[in-house]
Amino acid sequence: MARVAQAVDDTELHAGCRRLTGKVLACADEEAPFGFRHLMRFPAAAHSPVPHRAVNTAGMLEGAAGVALSLLPVGDGPLPWDRTLGLT
Repeated sequence: MARVAQAVDDTELHAGCRRLTGKVLACADEEAPFGFRHLMRFPAAAHSPVPHRAVNTAGMLEGAAGVALSLLPVGDGPLPWDRTLGLT
């Protein structure tokens, strides 16, 4: 969403980015070692009232590093994801 908001300079999209950022930051867990926990679905728990488990991972795609990358500001240059994944 940030990429599109930047490209078209749309005030509603920029406001949506700020709201989404707030929602993501509200999910931060001060007790998690990396600040965010990843909810993983376990097939054995499919019929359980809680089919997901919160795990601590610092991974780029499913962990706290990915959350941090998604929260970095958008500037005139390539987005953090683009640089990190070698897309630029």
